[in-house]
Amino acid sequence: MRFSSLSQKRILDLLILIVVSSLGIGCGPSPDQTKTESTRTEQRSDYNLGETIDFTSPLSNAITRMGWGGAEPGWGNWTLGGESELVLNLRDALGKDLVMSAEVRAFTPTQRPRFQTLVKVNGSQVAVWNFDAPGEEPVQREAIIPKSLVKDATLRVILDNSDPRSPSEFGINSDTRKLSLALTQMTIRPR
Repeated sequence: MRFSSLSQKRILDLLILIVVSSLGIGCGPSPDQTKTESTRTEQRSDYNLGETIDFTSPLSNAITRMGWGGAEPGWGNWTLGGESELVLNLRDALGKDLVMSAEVRAFTPTQRPRFQTLVKVNGSQVAVWNFDAPGEEPVQREAIIPKSLVKDATLRVILDNSDPRSPSEFGINSDTRKLSLALTQMTIRPR
């Protein structure tokens, strides 16, 4: 399908998001609901090792819990605030060391070009992701998940964001959401 303007593409993306949301397929919390995990129904989010999760698609909202802005077509899903959580039900992962690979965009304007995100899995820190260059290009990050942390099928990933800031704080635009990373895609595979 060809579009005669960017606004037509955005309208189509919005319509897809509305249809998917009305079908009850994972909808991430709004920015003012980022810390309401206890009130959010735990959705089943089966995941096969090696599959790529596309965070530009509303379908990825099925694994997001607290601290996410919702999938933005063509961009990704922003972490909001200090902590952002993902929950996956892994198939065939027990007793295996795993590698989580993520493609992320860091919110690193020239006014705050450095920050770090601690990656925690099932309560234990597994990686420190450092970001120290301004720009919007996606970068790759990995975390090794030892088999000792994969005790059952549920994998809880916490991204502990050290210095979330809003674009409005820097005069970039009127967006007041406290941002750190936008995940664009993620894969978990055996090591």
